[in-house]
Amino acid sequence: MKTSDAIIAHASVPERANILLFVLNQLGEVTTELKLQKLVFQVQNKAKAPGGYRYFKHYYGPYSRELNIDTFTLMNGGLLEKKAILGREHPYWVFRITDQGKAYFNQSILPKMTSQLLQRMHDRLDEYSVYNHNALAEIVYKEWKIEDPKRVDSEMQILKGDLQAVMSFWEAVYFPECPAITYFLAFLEYSQEALEKASTKDNVIKSVLVRACKELNDILANIAQVCSKKDICPIEAEKGVCQNPDPSLYEIFSFIEDFCERNDILPKLQNRGLNELMTEDEYKRLQKTFKTFNISSSS
Repeated sequence: MKTSDAIIAHASVPERANILLFVLNQLGEVTTELKLQKLVFQVQNKAKAPGGYRYFKHYYGPYSRELNIDTFTLMNGGLLEKKAILGREHPYWVFRITDQGKAYFNQSILPKMTSQLLQRMHDRLDEYSVYNHNALAEIVYKEWKIEDPKRVDSEMQILKGDLQAVMSFWEAVYFPECPAITYFLAFLEYSQEALEKASTKDNVIKSVLVRACKELNDILANIAQVCSKKDICPIEAEKGVCQNPDPSLYEIFSFIEDFCERNDILPKLQNRGLNELMTEDEYKRLQKTFKTFNISSSS
């Protein structure tokens, strides 16, 4: 990358993206948006990095819309690559820095960082990058989101109502040609039962699960808001677009499944008797959808 190219790129890259590019420059790639979100959050907050991202630390547990926007901007600018992978259980994102991105970081960002800041960021990245996305998400939820028991119980009750409201929308708009809606309903039903089963668990487990289910519910509520304003399904199921839904949703649900299984709340969705969770019609519908999505393929 030429120096002139770096100057042009610098004009379109916000300063906050320095942290994102630092992480990717050091690691080369990060698997899943869930891990990228939590890793950047830990590095910027633990290392006291200036000009970082705004995170919604309560509702998103924590999540930054700005970071999501910047990955798209940097991808369009050729500084990073973002690829959807069809995993064994769910699709997920992989983020990689490009040669152009490395050159931009070394020319335009690295010289502006103090040695003290770089050391702090290196230390925090070394500490947290060793965890997979599920383990890291749990660490972050526990460190930043544990509430007092009464508040957690109250939030859990409110969330159950929110999940049911979103589920009612998807049940109302369901049509067999859209496998995405089938997945949405299955995820919501699983989350509802998980919260019921977790009601007897300790406060830490309940708090982590509430945070994660809130994040899942918000994503599905946002999709519902878009669908509710369209005369036709924006997913355009007949064109097969819904065969490749946004992996971010599946990453969050994958965390919920993994967390529930490890804490003896519920087995993973595909490892249990699904007819225990659903009506016979819903069970048949989901079986058909699993075949349609082919999510068992190796990554």
